[in-house]
Amino acid sequence: MGKGFNYPGYQRGVSKLGLLIMGIFIALFLTVGLKVGPLYMDNSVLTGLADDMVADGTANRLRVDEIRQRFADALRLNSIYDFDLSDIEIIRSGGQTAIRISYERRLPLVGNLDIVAVFDHTAQ
Repeated sequence: MGKGFNYPGYQRGVSKLGLLIMGIFIALFLTVGLKVGPLYMDNSVLTGLADDMVADGTANRLRVDEIRQRFADALRLNSIYDFDLSDIEIIRSGGQTAIRISYERRLPLVGNLDIVAVFDHTAQ
């Protein structure tokens, strides 16, 4: 047999301090991930709807209030309650419609630290 398991230097593991530091990093990663993930999922719903409406020509046929109603219905269906419909800008020029969604979300992380996410998407 070679020198392997009889020497203490080869049998080192993680110290208590190492476990504590790993635990803190995992908790921080989960905390941030669980707060930021839903923000991006909500934004994905909004941008997906805007892209679909522009791509299939629906935005060109509908009035501005009908477009906003479609967004309101999608928000209600996906349980997104903290979005202001005034953050959606509908731009019409030359028979084409562009939909711009521009907003900011601020969430408390821990103590006086906040997460600020700024979203700006234009579907044309």
